[in-house]
This record gives sequence, structure tokens and C-alpha cells, in this order.
Amino acid sequence: MKKKHLLMLVVLLFSFITETLPSLVTAYAETTKTELIDEKFLKVSYEYESLEDTNRWRITFSRQSEESDKEQRLKLKVTNEKGKVITYPAIKNMDEKDEWLIEKNYSASMEGQLVFELPKSTKKLNLDVQLDEQTLSNGKDAKIQENILDIKESFVLKAQDTKEETKTSESKAAVKTSSEDFIGPPEPEEVVPVPATAVPNNGLLRMDPPKYTNKAPVYTSNNGTYPTCYWTPTGQSNVRNHQGGYEKESGWDGVTSWDVSSDDYTKSYIKYGVEKTKPNISLRKYASETSKDDEFNVRLNVRGSTIPKPGVDVCFVLDNSASMIQTEGYIGGISRKTLSVNSLQKLIDKFKAANPETDSLRIGGVIFSAKNNNYGNPIVPMSSNESNWQNLVNTYKNTPSDGDTYTQKALMDAQTMLNNVGGTDRRKVIFLLTDGAPNMSAVPIALKNDTNIYYDGVRITQNDGNSIAGGSYLQAAPTGGKSYTVKIPEGYYIAQPNRCIYSHLTPVNSTAADIKDQGMEINSIAINIKKNFTYEGHSDAELIRGLYKIASKKSNATGDIQNDYQFYHAKTTGDFDISFDDWFNSVIQTVDKGVIEDPIGDMFELVGKPTVKEIKKSGVPAIETSKLPNDPVVTNNTIKVDNINLYGQQEVQLDYKLRLKTDAVNYEGDTWYQTNGRTTLTPTPERTTDKLDFGVPSVKGKANKFEIPVEKKWSDSHMNTENYWGLRANSVRVVLQRKSGSSWVDVETKTLNAANNWKTSFSADGGSTIYRVVEPSRTTGYAKPDSNVNEFTAKTLPSKGVQITNKLLKGATVFCKYMEDGKTPFTSDLPRFTIRRKSDGKVLVSNLEPNARGQVLITDIPLGDFVIDETYVPQGYDKMTDIDVKAVENSAGTDLNITVNGKTSLHEVTNKRTKDLEIPVEKVWSDSHRGTENYWGLRTNYVRVTLQKRTGSTWEDVESLTLTPIDNWKGVFQNVEGGNTVYRVVEEARTIGYAKPTYNYGTSFTAATKPKEGIKLTNKLLTGKAVICKYMDDGKTPFGKDKPKFTVTRRSDGKVLATDLEPDNNGQVTIENIPMGDFVIEESYVPAGYEKMTNIELKAVENAAGTALNITLNGKASPYKVTNKLADFKLKIKKVDQDGNELRGASFRLIGTSYDQTETGGPYFEFTGLRPGEYSLSETVVPNGYQGMSGTVRISISREGVVSIQSNPNVSGSGGVGNPNLIQLTVTNRKRGAGPLPSTGGSGTAMFFKVALGVISTAGGLLGSLYWLHTKRRGS
Repeated sequence: MKKKHLLMLVVLLFSFITETLPSLVTAYAETTKTELIDEKFLKVSYEYESLEDTNRWRITFSRQSEESDKEQRLKLKVTNEKGKVITYPAIKNMDEKDEWLIEKNYSASMEGQLVFELPKSTKKLNLDVQLDEQTLSNGKDAKIQENILDIKESFVLKAQDTKEETKTSESKAAVKTSSEDFIGPPEPEEVVPVPATAVPNNGLLRMDPPKYTNKAPVYTSNNGTYPTCYWTPTGQSNVRNHQGGYEKESGWDGVTSWDVSSDDYTKSYIKYGVEKTKPNISLRKYASETSKDDEFNVRLNVRGSTIPKPGVDVCFVLDNSASMIQTEGYIGGISRKTLSVNSLQKLIDKFKAANPETDSLRIGGVIFSAKNNNYGNPIVPMSSNESNWQNLVNTYKNTPSDGDTYTQKALMDAQTMLNNVGGTDRRKVIFLLTDGAPNMSAVPIALKNDTNIYYDGVRITQNDGNSIAGGSYLQAAPTGGKSYTVKIPEGYYIAQPNRCIYSHLTPVNSTAADIKDQGMEINSIAINIKKNFTYEGHSDAELIRGLYKIASKKSNATGDIQNDYQFYHAKTTGDFDISFDDWFNSVIQTVDKGVIEDPIGDMFELVGKPTVKEIKKSGVPAIETSKLPNDPVVTNNTIKVDNINLYGQQEVQLDYKLRLKTDAVNYEGDTWYQTNGRTTLTPTPERTTDKLDFGVPSVKGKANKFEIPVEKKWSDSHMNTENYWGLRANSVRVVLQRKSGSSWVDVETKTLNAANNWKTSFSADGGSTIYRVVEPSRTTGYAKPDSNVNEFTAKTLPSKGVQITNKLLKGATVFCKYMEDGKTPFTSDLPRFTIRRKSDGKVLVSNLEPNARGQVLITDIPLGDFVIDETYVPQGYDKMTDIDVKAVENSAGTDLNITVNGKTSLHEVTNKRTKDLEIPVEKVWSDSHRGTENYWGLRTNYVRVTLQKRTGSTWEDVESLTLTPIDNWKGVFQNVEGGNTVYRVVEEARTIGYAKPTYNYGTSFTAATKPKEGIKLTNKLLTGKAVICKYMDDGKTPFGKDKPKFTVTRRSDGKVLATDLEPDNNGQVTIENIPMGDFVIEESYVPAGYEKMTNIELKAVENAAGTALNITLNGKASPYKVTNKLADFKLKIKKVDQDGNELRGASFRLIGTSYDQTETGGPYFEFTGLRPGEYSLSETVVPNGYQGMSGTVRISISREGVVSIQSNPNVSGSGGVGNPNLIQLTVTNRKRGAGPLPSTGGSGTAMFFKVALGVISTAGGLLGSLYWLHTKRRGS
């Protein structure tokens, strides 16, 4: 029963849980937690919580250094799906720098959280994590290593959609009502505020509406400047206008021509906006010809659209405090509330009439006072539905005004509304309407210094969240019938950072600054601002400043006064419509108070006055008179048009006429001039810094032509012949250039040559244009061209035109000619010289003689290679060797550098006496072998020998000879100076494989001591010897009479070095006369009974000094030991009976060291592979009916191959070395008588008895065991 009772209780408990669990689940917001990094030293995770109107994100992190001498610093960066960094909340000990949250200091450990709320439209975030580390060291700077984590990509943080909505969200509906049905204040929409100061800096995504990317026109500088991509009006060749295009596309529209005679408003516009077919702004500029050659029309067009794409979200923040209906605040007899409602109605009507595209404009509103307004502070949801826009007017109109002014909370609600509707790329605007400064704020609990925040110069960074809904006066309750004031009389103390604030203007401006930092705009209208009470601590001016500082600053503002902000102070009834109309313009117009700036080009002057007009089109609303552009103003040669306001395809056009200054000094005909400098449109100067370029047209005028004759002159005559040296170019190029400012521009190029007699002419524009003619490439061998005129105009051109002269470059050199002593000049019998060009022998000069100092001067040397030839030689002297003269241009091409025999210094030449000594030379080779010279072929093809002369203590080369076998290795040094000159002959390089040459003279000789047979140089072949030691099988006994023989041959060609070499009595084989090379030693005869040895590799190479040979045998030094292995023996047995008859049926077993073999059958038995050693032969099976061999027979084979056979009556035979090594035995068996067979040493039946005995013993053991077990069981 107990078990049954327990079961029933369990069932009831589960039923209870099943019923209660859903309610428990829906009682909490859905949360998730995901681990990103889970390491001992670093943990990072995130949680996502879905609230009613926002998503809350929580990133948790902790770190702990694993080493005592290391500290770390964490860095985090959070971005949205578009890569934009969120606005970070304030976190203790972390600062924001370069889009990262970074710990202020390195430490051993740290933990913390990053908490922020974002709109529900944000579904995904990217988290970057870095960890820096510093290593501490005693007395030294810490070593820092940045980003020690091996994480290459961002973590992706995802928000999961909740599966079920709460009942509250399901039942929520937008408030919809009409003015006819509305009675009393409407039920406010339930909004969860995400105020800018509720969570410090709130982490909200920045609003980033698209900005225009200026599509900069592209120009080409070639014969002036003109658009790279241009179009020309039909039939007008002197105009080039810039093509149209789209800001988000590269390149241009490709249209190259169209007719401008009919107004065409479809072509060549540069378009801006997110949609090419529906651009926000279109602009163009083009020029066209007139009836006058030097005058041109210029036209600029600007077209606007309705609401910049992708759209605008507007939240009206409307003051509904008690002061809005107080009679003392009436303007023109009408309450401020009524004036505000009427102006709001007009504004909404204008929005409707503008007919914006679907969803391009969304409007909502916050109607505010304070919590003490008993009629509530309704919020009208954001909507693109026009009926809901009207609901905003109705709600504001019908909600009674009451209570204090809590502007900060209203701005928080507006920010929340704009965030919740999504679309961070849309423009977000708050329109604030108030009649006074706030006297309530949320309770601040933290602040930081910020001089931009009015009034106290501090920015509230955190508020008490519990105080936001109701707000606080931040001052003691007033007495004596007084009210709460904007200024806080005693100040409000804030613990962080221990200071006070003294005005409600500070909190509201802090919240406004957070909103503006997020990328939203605040436009405000203040109604007749002044002190409400005499005891108000603020002056009127302070209250107005506090209110206009809430608004966004104009983009083009340069100061910090009221007019620098999007703020309007309404004091009269007319002011309301004006200020609300400004709101309309800023939302609906894509060009709002736009400005065109159009500087006129330097080469143009304005003709008449520029005009601007509206281009009226069917279906396009007319531009209101107040919004028409102001008349163009020309200042400092720049045309400026402002107050351009456009929407709904409205378009304005600027026209004017320019004259090209063809009479100007610097005018150049046939040149493209830009009509203007950079021309720009600033579409919304008070809201953005956008500045968009118009394409600038280019035009050119006409000019009169004049002829410029050009002639090339050459100055290169020699020996009365023009172009004697033939160095003129085949043709030269000349270029006509036009001066443009301080530089020169090529106009035309022509070629001069002998065929046109080196003459040509150019045709150029006349006037004051300055020209010159240049030869851009200098002719090699000639100086830089020289012109008769450097620059000229049509008036200053010389009568003969331009003459360009090329003068041949020439140079001079000197050399000195002396007698044999190298210092005495010739005096009477003078040498004479002729200088010719090497290539063709053309004479430069002939019969030149030295002067008294021995100097020979050569002048007029042109570019080239020349030879100085001594054409007359003084008696008793030898002719000098020809001298080379080389003339080359210097690096600048302005002169020639001349060298004589490669030297630039003064060259000296000596005439030597006649040479008559002859020195025969012969090369002798000592390399015969086997009666053949050069048997081994190691001689070289030639040998160079050099005659050297001793000069002081050194030897100077005189002449070299090459000796070859063709000349029998002989040669003669001829025409050598005799006398006492000391000579020697040396061989330049030793021949490989031969010893250093020897000579048949001492160390030197003179003409008197020279050997009679001439000089002989002997080269002796380097040879060596090697020894091998050849032994028998035991490795120590030499062979006796039967000796091995050897042959030695060269490996490469088989040439024989030695044959039939035999070892001496000690076993040594000596090989002699071995030259350099690789050889093979082969055993040509092998002693009987032995195996042939393996060939031996013999290698002979020179030693390092080249004086002898190093010889190795199989890589080892001589002597080299070799053993002849004894060949294997065979044992052959013949089995016979006593009568000599062959007998079968026997078996023999031969046992030796590592040998055991049995042969059966017969009558012949053979055992092979017998090595020297002891063996035992036994007969293991005897033929039936015969007596076996008695015992065993021992056979011994010695290391020398001697065979010994043990004596046995049944065995006869012999053995020894031979071919092959063989032992032969005959074994005789005799028949036995009847009766049992005696044992013959075989196994017989003994084995069977042993096996049987074993089986019986085993069986007996088993039976005994079985019996014992059986008896034991019965006993038990």
C-alpha cells in the first residue's frame, strides 16, 4: 500500500509541475548564454535578453595571469553588421580609444561586464577580443607584447528570435482616433524608454544616413584643359561639356553629343542619391556657342526631389505644460498652445500635399509636460500613414495642458521611438517645441567634465533609473507660495565625482548631447522665452542659451551664438508659421537653402548680368515665392546664387554669357580654356558639409596663322669637305612649342633631312602667343644645337626664320716621342706621324713632327677611334707600335674626352734600337713506354713559353711562344735586343702528369751565355710504383712453383702497363713506371686448385705540390695484401660388392664443421662444397644381405689442399688439389650368412622399442590416476 500511495503522490506532483511550468516560463524574459573563450587565463561569454521593446546584451569577461612575472590588459571592440562601432557604456577601469574599450592599466587579474541595450532590429553583432601582455623585469623597462591571442576573426554574437510573444505584446495596438470621436486625453502608448542617460551612453547604434559622395569631374590637360569624358552641342566643335553620371557608378553616361537648340531637361545630369532613377539631386552645367566667335552661353541646372532616400523619421516633441495656456503668455491674444496646434496642422497638411513616396516619411510624437499633468503625457507612435499624422495633431490639440516642464524625459522618449522603428540609414529628426526651460530632471548619479554642456560645463553620464519616469526638482520644496525654478538654488550634490550642478539645463543638454552623438538631429522652436518668476536664478539670456544649445549646430556655423544652431525663437504669431515652415523645408526638400558658387575663368569676362529662374513643368509644384533663389551676385569674379530650395522635381536654371579674351597677351589660339574654376552646389549648408561639383565646360577661339621657316645648319667641314666624317644624323626632329604660363607646350613636330635640304616651315596662330623651335634630341658627336632666336611672336620672328646650327664637337691631345733612354727628344732626324680613323682610314692629319721638347700635338679630333702611325722612323731605330686614340663624349654631351692608348695623362713613346738576337727554344718530353713516345697520351696540345727580361730585381715579360707537335715542339724568339740584357725562358704552366720542367741553362743567360743549341725545356713523366702481396688461402704462405701471374691495364682504354708479373719468393708483386691514371690489376694465371682473385683498382694522382704521384690499391696505400682462396673439394664414392659389382641400397652420412649431409641410393654418391677441415664418413644404411663398412672413416683436408684418408678395410681411394679439387673413394660390402642380422651401427628397431615403452608408460600412468580418483570418490 505504501508503494501505491507513493506512486500516486509522484503522479500528482508531475501534474502540478506540468500545469505550473508554462506560467513560470512566461514570467521571465528569454535569455541565452554562449561561451566564446573558455581558457584558464581568459574567459569570455555573452548573454542576450529579449525585452519588450529592446534587446539587452551582456558580455562577461574575466582573466587571470598564469605566470607571476606577467601582467595583462584586455581590449574589446563591438560593431554592428555594417561594421559601425556601438556607443559603449561607461565601465570602471576601461577607456575608449580608437573604437576599442581598453583597460587603463596592466594587472594580474580582472573581471567585468559590458551591458547595453539595442533596438530589436539589431540581430547580430561582431566582437573582437585582444589581450596584451607585459613581462616585468627588475630594474628594466617592462617588455610588452601586443595581442597574444591566436584569434584571427571576429566572434559573431547572434540574437535568437523568441518563439512566443507575451500577452502584453500581443494585445498592444497603436492608438488610433479622430477628432470627432475623441473625448478626453487618449490612452498613452506603453513605451519602454531607453533614455540616453538611463544606461551610460546606452550602447545604441549610431544613426548614419547616407552622405553624398562627390562625383568629381575628370579633366585632360592636352592643348589646354577639357573634360576627359565630354559631349559637344550638335554642330559646335569649339565647345566640350562634361558628361553626366551617377554618384554610385564609376565612369560617365557616354553621351557624346545632343542638340541644345531645344530645351532638353533629360541629358547630361550628374545624379545623387540611393536610387539612380529617382535621384535626390540632379545637376549639370554646359556651354554653347553664340553668333560671335569669342562669346559663349553658360547654363547651370539644379533639380531636387521629395525627401532624401532612404527616408526621414520625424518625432515631434510638443510642450503641453500649464504655461502653454496661461493668459500672461498669450501672443496676439492667442494662447501658445493654440498657435502651436494651428502651425502643426499646417505643417502636417503640407507634408500630405507633398505626396511623399510610401514609407519615405514617418512621423510620431511625444506630448510632454510632467508627471503632475493629470491628463497624461501621450505618445503617438511613429507611422508613415497620413491618418496617423493627423492623429498627432488631434492628440496634441485635445490633451489638456497642465503640469511642469520635464523636457529631458520627453527627449529620452523621442530617442527611444526613433531607435525602435529601425533604419539606422534613415535620417532621424526631433522637432522640439517648448515655451520654457525645464524645471524637472532625472536624478543624476555620475558625471564628467565637458565644457560644451551648458550650464555647468559637465555631462551627466548616469542617472538613477528609478527617477526617470517621474523626474525630480533636485531642490527643496519652495516656501512662501513660490514655485520650482530652472536654476537649482543650493545646487544638487553628485557623489561621482564629488561636485554639484546648479541648473536643470545641464541634465537636458547632457541627454541632448547623447542623442546628437548618436547621429540624430534636434531642431527646436522656443516660444517667447523669458523668466517666469522674479526669483528665477537664470536671466532671460541664460534661459535662451540653454535652449538653443539643445538643438543641433548648423553645419556651416563658425561661432557659438543662437544663429549657429537649428533654433528659432518665436515671439509673434507670424513667427510660428515661419519656423514650422523651416521644419517642413528641412524634411521635404533635398536642396534646402542651397548655394551655387561659380568662379569665372581667368581667360573670360562676363557679358551682361547672370539670371536665375524656375523651370516650370506640368505636374511639378511651383516654388513658393519666399523659396525662390536670390538674384545672382558677382563678387571677385565669382557668381553666387543662394536660397535654392527644391523638392518634388522642382528645378532652377542659371544663365549667363562669357567672352573669351582672344586679345589677351597670354591667349593661345586653338587651345581649350575652362570657362570657370571649380563650380559647386552646397545643397544643405546648414545640415551637412556636402559640396557637389558641376562639370566645367571648355571652349576655344579662333586665331590668324603665320608661317615660321626653319633651317638646319651644320658646322662640320674638314679638309674643305662638308660632313667629312659622316657623323650627321640621317634626319632630325624639330618641334614648335607654345609658351603656357612658365612652361612650354608642344604644338607640332617636323623632320629635316638632306632630301628637303634641311629646311621646313610651321604654320601657327598669330597674335601675342610666344613660340620657340627646339631640336629635342641632340645629334651624337655634335654640340647642343644653337638657334638664332630663343623665343618669338608673329611680330618678332627673324626675317630668315629660325636657323638651328649644329657644330661638330672637336678635341686635341699630345704625346711625347723620345729616344731609347725614354727622355731625350730627337733633334735632327725627326720621326713623322699620320693619324687615320680606324674604321675607314680617313686621314685626320699627316707628316706631324715633334717639337723641340719631343711633344706631338694633334688637334681637331672628332668623335671616333683613330690610329697614330709612325710613317718615318729615324735611322738605327725600330718603328714604334701604333698608338690608339679614342674620342668619346662626356656625360653632358658638351665636349670630348680623349684617351691615348686608354690613358688620359700625357703619353710617352720611346724609339728602341733595332733588335737582332734570336733565341731558339725546344720542348723535350721524357715519357716513353714500351718503346712508344707519349704512350699514355698525357701531353698537352701546346705549351706556352715566355721570354723574360730582368729589370732590377724583377722579371718583365718580353714575348711568348706557343710550342706544338706540328712544329716538333720548337720555336724561336726573334728580334730580341742583345747586349748585356739578362734573359730567361720559363714555361707558363706545368703540364699535368709531368714534373716541373728542367732547363739546359743555369738561372739566366745573356746573348753571350746562351746555349749554342738554344734553350731546351725537358718535361719528365711523373711515375711511381706499387706492391701487392699474394698469399695462399691461409693468408701468409707464398706460392711455390705454381705461381700466379698478373696483367696491369689502364681502365679507360685498356692500354697495358705490365704483363706476366709474378710474385717473388716472399709473395710480393712489384708494379713499376705507373703514370697518372686509373688502372686495373687482373690475375691472368691462377694456380691449380685456387679461385681467381677479384680485380684490384689502382689509382695514381698527383700530390698537392705536383712533384710526385700518390698511388692507392682499392683505395689503400701500398703494399696491398691479397689471398687466393682454395677451391671447394668434391667427395665421390663408388659402392661395390666383394666382386667389384656396383651395389645399390646404401646411405652415407658425411659430418664436418658446419657440414652434415646424407646421400642415399647408389651405387655412386657425391658430396660437394667441402672446405679444408676434418670430416667423418659413416654408412648409415647397408644394402640388404651385406655387411656394412666397419666404423667411420676420417677424411682431412689441409689449408694447402693436402688430403688424408683414414685407413679402413672396406675403403680405398685418394684425393688432392687439381681441376677440380677431388677426393675419390671405393667402399666394398661383403655378403653375410643366414640368421639374425648383427647390428651395423644403424638405428635398427631400437627406436621402435623406445617409442612403445613410452606409450605403455604413459597409458599406465593415466590408468593409475583414474583408479585413484575413482577410489577416492567412493570413499568420500
